[in-house]
Amino acid sequence: MARSAVIVREATDADLKPLEAFCRKAWDQLGTTYVADFGVARLAKMAEGGRRYFVLFDNAALVAALSGRAMKTDHGSGYEIGLFVADPKRSDRLALLDALSLYALKVAVSEGVEVIHTRRDKRMSGPVYGRDRAGMDAEHESTGHLFQVGEPKAMIAAILKRNPEWAQSL
Repeated sequence: MARSAVIVREATDADLKPLEAFCRKAWDQLGTTYVADFGVARLAKMAEGGRRYFVLFDNAALVAALSGRAMKTDHGSGYEIGLFVADPKRSDRLALLDALSLYALKVAVSEGVEVIHTRRDKRMSGPVYGRDRAGMDAEHESTGHLFQVGEPKAMIAAILKRNPEWAQSL
């Protein structure tokens, strides 16, 4: 069996076109809608405004991505996750999300981030990674979204509890 070559890193400008195509494909497979003007130009504009993208490649195929931006919170320096998607056809989605999250969380901790925020449309079904897998606190709001808050170090601990072998690489 061939070994898998996994690369997790912050995205570059060259990744925006494959990122846009990957997101559209994944969202279509999940039956999720996206904003009408979603595309490479929007991704680039958001990056210029401070949004950062993190990507996970497996054998040169983009299989997971997340984006976020720095924000000020009542609890200190924060980071808001705006995009979080893994290839829905992969049987190892949780491992992909864990690996990508661990990388992004390590970056956040190194930059002094104290809190992670995210939101999810309540109409989406299935487990909620932040609440169900990363130990984030969650609450429903009347806006139709599930809001989640977590501390990066606690989220890293939750990931490493599921993947103790990864602790050796830290």
